[in-house]
Amino acid sequence: MSQKWKLYRKIPSKNQLYEREVLIDTIQNPDGSYRPLDNRTLQVIAAMDLQRRGPDIVLGEAIERQEKAEEREVKQYRDDCEAIAREIRPAVAKDAEELGAINVPKEDMRSMMNMEYGEIY
Repeated sequence: MSQKWKLYRKIPSKNQLYEREVLIDTIQNPDGSYRPLDNRTLQVIAAMDLQRRGPDIVLGEAIERQEKAEEREVKQYRDDCEAIAREIRPAVAKDAEELGAINVPKEDMRSMMNMEYGEIY
């Protein structure tokens, strides 16, 4: 006998007199071997729960998860940029002082930086 979890749902018949058990999912690894119940199983069940919860709620949750993932990604990007800025700030400040950049017009500063470091863009 195969050791696999199988998920069933009871679905009412058309005349509402009895319920049928319908196989929803078989819990197994991609190679067909046994896999214990875990968070992946709960995600599958929640995704298939349209009948009870409705598609608006399920889609809303999916959109919310996507937005949270995007927010985490943006925050990580900003944190990385801030860390790079903190790291290079002393060198940039030193170069700016050497070039006399405190009261130099932007156009002149850009040409001095291009001469020192090459064309930026």
